[in-house]
Amino acid sequence: GRTVLFVSHNMGAVRGLCTRGVFMNNGTVGFTGSTPSVIDAYFKSNIKEAGVFEIGKASNDEVIVINKVLLRNGKGELSIDFSENDDLIIEMDCYTDNKVEQPQYWISIRSQYGNLFEANALTDGSKPDFVEGNFKVTCHFKGLKLMPQTYYIHMGVRDKLGDSILSKTKEIGTFNINSDLRLKGFCGDYLDADLDTISPLYLPYAWNFDDKNHFEFK
Repeated sequence: GRTVLFVSHNMGAVRGLCTRGVFMNNGTVGFTGSTPSVIDAYFKSNIKEAGVFEIGKASNDEVIVINKVLLRNGKGELSIDFSENDDLIIEMDCYTDNKVEQPQYWISIRSQYGNLFEANALTDGSKPDFVEGNFKVTCHFKGLKLMPQTYYIHMGVRDKLGDSILSKTKEIGTFNINSDLRLKGFCGDYLDADLDTISPLYLPYAWNFDDKNHFEFK
C-alpha cells in the first residue's frame, strides 16, 4: 500500500524494479509513462543518430572525457539493433587536457538482472602507453550470445595503478538483440510473453528423455 520512488541512472535497475517512470530533463518532466517507454525516451535524448550517443563531461574533476560513443555491428555499420551471434563494436571519442599514462578502461554489458560480461584492463592488463588531446578507444565484443532483450553499456576509466578515477562510472548507451528464437527450434507456450524475464545469456543446449526424445537448441 505504499509508493516507492526509485531515482537512478542505471536503466537496467529501473527496468527491473519499476512499473512506471518519469524522465527528468534539466529539472523538468521530459516524459512520463511505462518503464520501457521512459527508458527509450531517456536514451533517445542522448542519441545524435542511430548508434551514436552524445555523452560529455560528467563532472569537473574528470581527467578523461567521453564525448561521444558509437555502436557498430560486425559489418561496421552504426546501429543499436543487433542479431544474436553478431559482433558489438564500441567506439569512444575521448579527450583529455593532460598527457595521461596507461589509463585503464573497463566496459561492462548489463541487463536488468545485473552485469553479464565485461572487458576490463584492471584484470586483462590492456593499457596504452599514454593518451593526450583527442583520441579514440575501441572495444570489440565478438559473437554475442544474448537473448532478444535490451542491454545496457556501462564504462569507466582508472589511472595506471587502478587507484584514482579518471572518468566516472556511467551508462554510455543501450542496444537491442533482435532475433527469432523460432528459427532455433523454440516453440514454448510462453515464448513471446516471457522474453524480457528469461535469462539474457544464451548457450546451445540439448534435452534427452530416456533416449526416446532428443531436443537440441543451437
